[in-house]
Amino acid sequence: MDNIVPVTARKAAPAIDWLTCTWQADDRASPSHLQRVIDFERILLQNGNLQEHTQWQGYYGRKTGSFFVGERTDGFCVRVSGSTAHPAFTSIYRPGMHVSRLDVAVTVWLSPASASVGLNALSDARLSKMSGKAKNPATITHYESDDGGFTLYIGKRTSRVYARLYNKEVESKDAYYEGAWRYECELHNATATETAVELHYSLFPLEEAICSAVWAYWNAKGVKPIFDTFASGIEIVLPRREGTTIERSLSWLESQVRPTVARLMEAGYTSRVLAALGLPAADTGHLD
Repeated sequence: MDNIVPVTARKAAPAIDWLTCTWQADDRASPSHLQRVIDFERILLQNGNLQEHTQWQGYYGRKTGSFFVGERTDGFCVRVSGSTAHPAFTSIYRPGMHVSRLDVAVTVWLSPASASVGLNALSDARLSKMSGKAKNPATITHYESDDGGFTLYIGKRTSRVYARLYNKEVESKDAYYEGAWRYECELHNATATETAVELHYSLFPLEEAICSAVWAYWNAKGVKPIFDTFASGIEIVLPRREGTTIERSLSWLESQVRPTVARLMEAGYTSRVLAALGLPAADTGHLD
């Protein structure tokens, strides 16, 4: 019987892969936030990124490469993904901002390259969940394709944490990622906001803190990542569960719908807004 060669990490690259954050227009720190945004945009333009005017979720602004900044009546929003997200976090994010999404990831180049990493992780996650060892057990799903693609999902898109392990080489079709797999955690709202604070204030380098957080989360689900953790002690923060469905719906109406409705009514579309919402027409021309 042939000896089994253990798979080890040849190289690991931790990074922030997505950041969506907002702050209020009346925030006393808003001018300094905006100045950092302008400085960051200037660097992106100097590096050859094109800029265009666009909008997202009621925020009107501009997009430079993958970096978007927008404004609406209640405040400002920054959204950035990919390789630009990590420097954007270090340059722009400050505690006090609300982070609605934060992706932390560790890309690992394996030695030797192995296609079994995903299946082994799937088996470990299922065993840990069935045995009751997994902390805060979550839904486990996976996807396979005939070209060697594989993705293991823990949690759902709507979960506080939506974790993914996938074959980065196949997903990217880029020779740079030959033999690479990516461990990723997509964090939402309170979990994203509080984890961002922990990462910002960590006494350890950001990359080490990300490694620790990602490693600890996957390990808690029964999957031991193929990269070393660090002594930073940083973990993904799981605050108490957010409000009820009704409270979340009301919050969404206030933060997402209200600014758009106000803008349309100011433009003279009050009757059409009320009709679209299924509300009776009002003679006052405004909502109470």
